[in-house]
Amino acid sequence: MTTPNSGAVSTQAANKGVKRGLPATGLPAAEEAARKLWDVARLGTTKPDAFAAQWGSNNKASGGAWRARMAMLRGFGLVRTKDDEVGLSDLGQRLVNDSDIVAQQAARREAVMNLNAYRDLVHDFEGTQLPDAATLASRLRYEYGKNPTFAQTAADAFLASLKHAGMLDASNTVRHGPDKPSDPELIGGIAADASNDDRDEDREADEIDEAFGDIDDETSINPEYFGGEGNDVSSALRSSNLKRADLVVTLELSRFRVDEVIQILDFLGYGRRAIR
Repeated sequence: MTTPNSGAVSTQAANKGVKRGLPATGLPAAEEAARKLWDVARLGTTKPDAFAAQWGSNNKASGGAWRARMAMLRGFGLVRTKDDEVGLSDLGQRLVNDSDIVAQQAARREAVMNLNAYRDLVHDFEGTQLPDAATLASRLRYEYGKNPTFAQTAADAFLASLKHAGMLDASNTVRHGPDKPSDPELIGGIAADASNDDRDEDREADEIDEAFGDIDDETSINPEYFGGEGNDVSSALRSSNLKRADLVVTLELSRFRVDEVIQILDFLGYGRRAIR
């Protein structure tokens, strides 16, 4: 983890908060995206545009939604690249394998622990009861220098990730896994994915911060983040305890189809009333 005095942290980053790499989407969305990649790549790789087309035939491997999706998948250690193509890592393949539920749940825990921001939080809360979502959001707001909207969304995503990975018991206490490993080379109770040995967590954190930057700006929430299956940003915003009046949103919708505009407005609570 980068410290405040590290040269890797820019002045701007230091002004916004000490920690980096906090996503607005969590493991459930990452797993859904990994399943879509499996559909087109299986055990091999595929062209990025073929993967992007899983969210619509006209979608390309570019834009804010694509960057956020790839940053999320890389952060959880679910993808690999080869010759300008993308495929699932060994961990990603285990994550989407429904034939072995035990191994799949272990893969989910490993993915959570791959993401540096989540790993720090799990270690901090290990064996203790999680605070409520509002308290957790307040902590994320100041540790990562995020606005209240982003912090609440990120807190909801983190909680959803722990639940999805089976890392919360009945009393809402964080449990690392069935058997907490003593070997630092083990993650989530199983061996770390060898294909992820060359991962650069600092680079991944920067990629996450840049990709989710539009959401971090309270006055410019990128509408691309509200579309597509497996994207939990919209549900997290809707389920947060923020009042709708607290949000000032500027949307550029000229490049969207009418049905997509209606869907975006539905997410924001305006629905078809705004279409005349």
